[in-house]
Amino acid sequence: MISLRSMIAPRRLGAWLRLPAVAVLGMMAPVSRAAETPAINEYHKDIQPLLTRYCSDCHAAGAKKGGVSFDQFTSDGAALADHELWLNVLKYVRAGLMPPAKKPRPNDEEKERLGAWVKSAVFKTDPQNPDPGRVTVRRLNRVEYRNTIRDLMGIDFNTEAEFPPDDTGYGFDTIGDVLTLSPMLLEKYLLAAKAIVAEAVPTVSKSLPQSSIPGNRFRKDDTGDEKRKERRADVLILPYDKEALVSAPMEIAHPGHYRLTLELGIHGTFDYDPRRCSVAFKLDDRQLWDNEFGWYDNKTLLFKFDEELALGHHR
Repeated sequence: MISLRSMIAPRRLGAWLRLPAVAVLGMMAPVSRAAETPAINEYHKDIQPLLTRYCSDCHAAGAKKGGVSFDQFTSDGAALADHELWLNVLKYVRAGLMPPAKKPRPNDEEKERLGAWVKSAVFKTDPQNPDPGRVTVRRLNRVEYRNTIRDLMGIDFNTEAEFPPDDTGYGFDTIGDVLTLSPMLLEKYLLAAKAIVAEAVPTVSKSLPQSSIPGNRFRKDDTGDEKRKERRADVLILPYDKEALVSAPMEIAHPGHYRLTLELGIHGTFDYDPRRCSVAFKLDDRQLWDNEFGWYDNKTLLFKFDEELALGHHR
């Protein structure tokens, strides 16, 4: 049975073939309609006529200019599987290289139809589900490594002196496919990590600096009876029944977050005494705390305050 699908004129078949010269060679091998996929159906309906009209003189019916022939395939599936062929069709038609300048050429709508079919039927592209392709997992180059260590660890590590120059491609040293990782470079990364950690991470525990102001450094301010205040060792003794306002200076060399601790010792006797006193604690002129105390016997109380202190003098 002879297929009459294609409109391409046949080559001379030879004297021995006793059939009229109406046999036509299709762009793809004919298959039964039941077996055709939507992509092949679309090819026979929309694409094959374009190839017949614009490409058959040079690339079909035995003609194979440039080594390209559309009638060389044994089946439709084999033709669709030749990605290199259809990629060249897509590139050359879109660039205006084919058909040649003196030959009839497809219009814009026909070019769009051909390109859409090649991308969807041959390369299986789906605009609703794009495939970004393979992303190479790459290492940092020397500049990126240095910047990363500086931002994370606070250390300016000289990568230009410690690492060999990075590989480049197309003039760039940030392309994953060319940034190789040799055994020597891997060894240098391990040595660099040890050096960076040794500098950035302390090997001994750090202790927070502390400063203590003993009670005997507190002095009279505007009120109070200096004669009734007693000093013993490094403490300041204030009787319950007399008002006193005392303070001590404090210099802050580094502004930041501080914890102030107030230590009060109450010294009494076993004998009941109804007297009470009110105590207030201030930082500069701002009151942080106040409380009232009765006649406790030998109690030591601690009070803590977290404050942001500026550089300079405080009271």
